[in-house]
Amino acid sequence: MPLLTEPAFAKSIAPGQFARAPIYVLHGPETLRLNEAALAIKKHLTGEIGEENYFHYLAVGHREAKKEDEEEGESAQAKETESKPEERGGPDTVFGSTIAAQLNTMSMFGGGKLVWAGTLKWLNKEDMKSLAAYAADPNPQSTLVITYDTGGKSDTFEKSELVKNAGKTGVVVKFEQLRKNELGQWIASRFELKGKKIAPAAAAKLLELSDENMQRLEGEIEKLSLYVQDAAAVTLDDVEEVAADHRESEIWELTGAISRRDLPAAEKALENLLGNNRPPQMILKSLTTEIIKMAMARDFKAKGKSPEEFASALGAHPFVAKKAWGEVGKWPAGHALKSLRAVLYANMNLMKSGAEPYPALCGLVMEICGGAEKASAAG
Repeated sequence: MPLLTEPAFAKSIAPGQFARAPIYVLHGPETLRLNEAALAIKKHLTGEIGEENYFHYLAVGHREAKKEDEEEGESAQAKETESKPEERGGPDTVFGSTIAAQLNTMSMFGGGKLVWAGTLKWLNKEDMKSLAAYAADPNPQSTLVITYDTGGKSDTFEKSELVKNAGKTGVVVKFEQLRKNELGQWIASRFELKGKKIAPAAAAKLLELSDENMQRLEGEIEKLSLYVQDAAAVTLDDVEEVAADHRESEIWELTGAISRRDLPAAEKALENLLGNNRPPQMILKSLTTEIIKMAMARDFKAKGKSPEEFASALGAHPFVAKKAWGEVGKWPAGHALKSLRAVLYANMNLMKSGAEPYPALCGLVMEICGGAEKASAAG
């Protein structure tokens, strides 16, 4: 079977057009659309196969094997995910070889099986090899659906043996990232499913606030639909009243973690920011501002001044000032200056050597947050 485009795939799963393939590999950068495509296939097949023969695994393999692959230089396109299947999905860790064996054995209820693996964020070398071998010679009575979030970097996965073999024996679909105008149409279509319309200006504002992230958009669409209740249309005022500005919330998550010197939270926030294409220079600017704020809070506290005096000098909301004031004990003397020097070094490194943003900024965050427990105890 040929590699299908999205429109061709949509036609192939339309009512009256669906013809089951033994394997489907759906990949792209947007988990939401991959999940919906897999669920559309499931809807066609569960009537034929039965719910008792359907299994869904959220992850394949385990993180230790993935780390070993990275150490060997394998491109695992790795992001940490919980290796935990759904309740019907079997043991806590399922391997590619286990899935292949499951599909190749006859069901105790008779007929074939349907296994959905995904949406996956990574596959280690051994599991990729096992699934590729199955894709080369799949059981014609069963169906395997693999959804794989490439995180915007699909070249390595596209060239894998799994994709090559599945393209010969089943269906492979690459879901391209939607452009801005396509996202606007997608938003309108989602509201239409709920019996509502959205004004173009409101859709544009929703896109802006959600940073064109489909997972966030889906959540905001649900909130807005509930908010307007029986109203036929969603207006710009509705969006401005209800929708959250996720661009600011992501930055607040990072700066809040920095002020607490909470390394795990800071690393997670940094990964989210870079994953959503936040410019490294904007991140550095926010870190600089937060470090200066913490240095200022420490200075005011050391001089015996009040939190109110600090808030007034900072020119910020009292809530913001109070949070910084409460974390001063985690910032020992000289640490703010040391952190500012680290920011300067990271900035120079990014500008001069063309270093990758994540390693450079992750190293910076580690330097700022490192030793926080000892500092807090000493303070």
